[in-house]
Amino acid sequence: MLITACFMVFGYGAFYEIAKHPPKAIQNAATSGIETLERTQNGQILLSDLTGRNLFKPLITAPVAHKIVVLPPVAPPVPKIPISQKAARFHLVGIIPGDPTQAIIEDAQTHSTIYAAAGQKIDDIQVSKILSDRVVLTCEDDQMDLML
Repeated sequence: MLITACFMVFGYGAFYEIAKHPPKAIQNAATSGIETLERTQNGQILLSDLTGRNLFKPLITAPVAHKIVVLPPVAPPVPKIPISQKAARFHLVGIIPGDPTQAIIEDAQTHSTIYAAAGQKIDDIQVSKILSDRVVLTCEDDQMDLML
């Protein structure tokens, strides 16, 4: 004759059911983290076990959850714009010899004429050299010639 007795125990705001189980189920419960209470030889739970139990200790220990930290994606570096693309708006109109020698450069974007000497910067492009037939422009490590 199998009599099933159920007891309700209050712990951490939730009700847990402790029931009389067959021996195999009791072993599974013991290995899964459920606290086992002493039982008499006929399988009943003693009242002294229930009254002596700490009600603030959970019957089931929760597994520790590992927190996964997701880092925001790193922005790719800004692509380097070649000087040929930056200086595409410039057109060499002429060269004025003298001291200092000047180059006459038209800016197609702003529709203006620029008189530049060697060493002068136009935006982030520097006029490196002014030769008799061309102007050498540099920006960072790039170099470009504007021809007449």
